[in-house]
Amino acid sequence: MVYGLFMNYEKFSHNSKDIFLVDMRKERNPYVSELAFKGIEKMISQNKRVLLLRNKKWYANWLMCRSCGHIHQCRHCDVSIVYHKTSHQDFWTDYVWLCHICKTQYDYYSHCQSCQSEDIFLYGMGMEKLVEYCTATFNVPVCVVDARKVSSQKKIETALDDMQKSSIVISTWILVQPPIKDMFSLVIVGSADGGLHTPDYTSADKTFWFIYEPAQKYTCPLIVQTHNPSHASIRAACALNLDAHTTSDTEYRKKNMYPPFGDFCMLLYKHEIEKSLHTKIDTVHKELLYLVTLYNMNINVYATPPLVYKMFWKYRYSIILSWQSLREFVDIVFSKLRLTQRWFKIDRQAENLF
Repeated sequence: MVYGLFMNYEKFSHNSKDIFLVDMRKERNPYVSELAFKGIEKMISQNKRVLLLRNKKWYANWLMCRSCGHIHQCRHCDVSIVYHKTSHQDFWTDYVWLCHICKTQYDYYSHCQSCQSEDIFLYGMGMEKLVEYCTATFNVPVCVVDARKVSSQKKIETALDDMQKSSIVISTWILVQPPIKDMFSLVIVGSADGGLHTPDYTSADKTFWFIYEPAQKYTCPLIVQTHNPSHASIRAACALNLDAHTTSDTEYRKKNMYPPFGDFCMLLYKHEIEKSLHTKIDTVHKELLYLVTLYNMNINVYATPPLVYKMFWKYRYSIILSWQSLREFVDIVFSKLRLTQRWFKIDRQAENLF
């Protein structure tokens, strides 16, 4: 790790470019690292263009009370409500609180709904906040590109024109497939480790490609900002070492018997009444354990709540089946327990616990 007067980073040198891996745990600015800040200033002074990649489109992830720790959640779903800023003429304010699952909108809270404290704070950073920060800090034209702005040929032409007029372009992954060659002199990947915190056995693989794709397709320097600079997938991507990532990911899947070395099946059940949900899950869980014993099969069976416990007014619970091969056992389950008729949703090749 190299530490300068204003920055900390690790440099990966390649024939065509340099990739800088920044440890955001040591940075004071949550928006851009000091290395990225200096890079943006330099590009702007040379009339060059910078691309900031960010996949979260909202302004802030959640509203939290600093007195009691309460996070404001949707009444219908077990998720925090997300803060959006907008200047659309149809809204009478410049902000909207929204549940990204059921799309319910909420009024702005000036105090905590739990302890009534007014010490509440917006946490997390999306594209909207990044746009606000870059506009105020660097005082240059900022362009935002997402899927909605490139959904037709006419919109693509308009977006390209807007990018040509802007010094900073903030985009989702839409500008990586395909890349806009020779338009940018610096690419910054924000929150590169964000996907690692999801219960998904493909999260490390997705994180690798999140960094590797722009590193391969853009010829300019790349700055990767992360709170987990030691993670194998992040380091392999910065080193442009596809073989190392493939080996690491293969060993991880083989050790845990994830596909293609094993099967992973999820049985999901939903109910409006929480007690009824737990009763049904408990009954089916015991039935599955009985079938495992009856047919003398070495199958892992465990019940667990998914990442989002409540969604669209309904509580949710899962039963996970895993082993080297589940086909024969799942066929038995279908014929004996008739789970689809009991309102279970069955995902034979589940990738996550959502």
